[in-house]
Amino acid sequence: MVAFQGIHEKLVLSTNSSQKEKLEDSLKKEIKKLQRSRDKVKAWISSNEIKDKKPLMDQRKLIETVCVLAMADYERGC
Repeated sequence: MVAFQGIHEKLVLSTNSSQKEKLEDSLKKEIKKLQRSRDKVKAWISSNEIKDKKPLMDQRKLIETVCVLAMADYERGC
């Protein structure tokens, strides 16, 4: 998630169009990684082996919130 936030900050501050394109591609890759992580967390939540699911649910919500808000923020700026 730290990598995603770092790339997002660079993208927002970037003025060079070729650099923006590269950062957009990197951001998309990070989003896909976060989505895979979110899917793994969802699978763990549905598992009966884990009793305390609150930390997992909190992490899933954090991933979703960071991705959605960052992309919405970026798209408004474009």
